Amino acid sequence: MLSSLFPWLASLSCLSELKPPLSQVPLCQTSSCLSHPHTSPRPLIPPPLQVLALLGLVALVAARPDSVFDLDLDDIHQDMDISDGATITGTYRWRSPEGDEYFVRYIADEDGYRVLESNAVPVTADGTPANGAQGSFSSEEDDDSRFD
Repeated sequence: MLSSLFPWLASLSCLSELKPPLSQVPLCQTSSCLSHPHTSPRPLIPPPLQVLALLGLVALVAARPDSVFDLDLDDIHQDMDISDGATITGTYRWRSPEGDEYFVRYIADEDGYRVLESNAVPVTADGTPANGAQGSFSSEEDDDSRFD
C-alpha cells in the first residue's frame, strides 16, 4: 500500500516485513533488515520532499528581480535591474573632487532612455525637467524627414 503511494519505498527490502502501525516502527531498524548488509538506511529527507524543496528553491530564485549590474566603489556607485525582461531601471552616483555627490535615476524601456530624477542633469536642453516627463523619443526617431 505505501509502496504504491511512494515508489521509492519499494527499494527498501525490509518494508514488506513491517507491520502497522508504521509510525511506531522505524524503517530499517528491524532485526531482519539489520541482518541484510545490502540494505541502505532510509534517506534523511524522503525524495518527494527533496523534489518539493528543490522546486520551492527554484521558484524563490525565479521570483527575485534580475540584477544586471551592481558596482560599488569609493566614489562611484551603479546599479541596474531588469524588471520584466524589457525594462531596465537603474541609478548611478558619483562624488566630485569638490566633495559634492551627484546621482541619476533612469529607466530604459520601449520608449527609450529617460532620466527620472537627477541632481546632475536638472533640465534637458530645451528646459524640460529631468523627472521622467520628457516623454518618448521614438516619435522623433521615426521622423527622418527632418534630416532632408
